[in-house]
Amino acid sequence: MKYIGLFLLLLPITLFAQKNEALTNIFLIEDSEIIILGTSNVIDYTCKLHDLSNNANIRISSKVYGHTIKLNNAVVKLKSSGFDCDHKKMTNDFFKAIKGDEFPEVLVEFHQFTLIHDVSISPRQYKIPSKISIQLAGVTNYYSPRLSSLSVKENELTFTGSVKLLMTDFEIDPPTALMGAIKTANEIQIKFRITFKIK
Repeated sequence: MKYIGLFLLLLPITLFAQKNEALTNIFLIEDSEIIILGTSNVIDYTCKLHDLSNNANIRISSKVYGHTIKLNNAVVKLKSSGFDCDHKKMTNDFFKAIKGDEFPEVLVEFHQFTLIHDVSISPRQYKIPSKISIQLAGVTNYYSPRLSSLSVKENELTFTGSVKLLMTDFEIDPPTALMGAIKTANEIQIKFRITFKIK
């Protein structure tokens, strides 16, 4: 029954497209990770987040319009304090830069994606057009990346992809160190692998 629920969430059935019926399921997130890649005038850095245990009982509703699936409340909550940049000072600087004390969570929301084929034909698909939003330091911006892949397996739905963004778009000043001798670049890349598992 769980697989059927997930299948209906994704399958572009003409009946759903005509009636725009909403289908709601409850998900949790497992076996997922977020990686932030950045550069500076001295060295590149990587900040990883593996603990997404605060994402349980996510009530996601969907409507299907042809091959396009629109989602409501498909929000992934990232703990601002959960990022590990492999160096204590860099981790602390990153936490301060994203204003973690004031905003304890970074939010990534998937708004819609457009399948290339029916999932009954191809349960794994690539370069999927999507619309997502990212809320960082209390500021929300919208993006339209192509997801690297989308796969359906039993009761799981997995997205992989990446988004490039500017820290100043979120009113964040790129961190500096050693009295300004080390300067990080404004652009960062967020790479993600998110698995929604139906409960």
